[in-house]
Amino acid sequence: MARHLLGLGNSDGGCIIIGVAENPDGTKDPKGIAKLIDKKEIIDGIKKYIPPQVLGNIGVLDFSYDETEYSKIKGRKFQAVLIKVEPENLPLVARDEYPGEIRNNAIYVRRGTSTEEANHDELQAVFDKRLSTGYSSQSRTDMFTHLEQLKALYDQRDRLRPILYVSGHSLFGGTGYIDFHNFIDEMIEEKKKQIKKVILTT
Repeated sequence: MARHLLGLGNSDGGCIIIGVAENPDGTKDPKGIAKLIDKKEIIDGIKKYIPPQVLGNIGVLDFSYDETEYSKIKGRKFQAVLIKVEPENLPLVARDEYPGEIRNNAIYVRRGTSTEEANHDELQAVFDKRLSTGYSSQSRTDMFTHLEQLKALYDQRDRLRPILYVSGHSLFGGTGYIDFHNFIDEMIEEKKKQIKKVILTT
């Protein structure tokens, strides 16, 4: 749940429907759930992975179809978990690790019908959304959040080092990895400047 919410948040928002299964042919099966889960229980289960400044942007809606003309959903219950993030709060960075699902400090996006870790173009698009607002986070983003974002950028760059070592080989198709590395370096320098401004104005 947390992984998908992070991906949706970085991809213009969306919702997850609990109680609807997807069949192998792509059609949906409204199975429903045995009982509605308390909103607090859902939030408590995901909050360690989600940046605290956007937890208030996550909503939970309950749907009980005890009486309806649609036989497929009659007597069944569903829940929708929604997230909508303002561009000035991007990117959403995973705050903890969940083995096999969530990597700490990773940035996830929606790619088609799946949630994946952002590649070069996707990461740049997320940052562009933030920058396009002209919003200065200096007054609202605390030092912990700034440092968390800087750590995520360093982590992203460190993951590229083994690839960069052999990126000149023709098998890797030129300098695409180096371009990504340069972009991350630029973002690191910009984040350092933001942190310095916060320190100097506090």
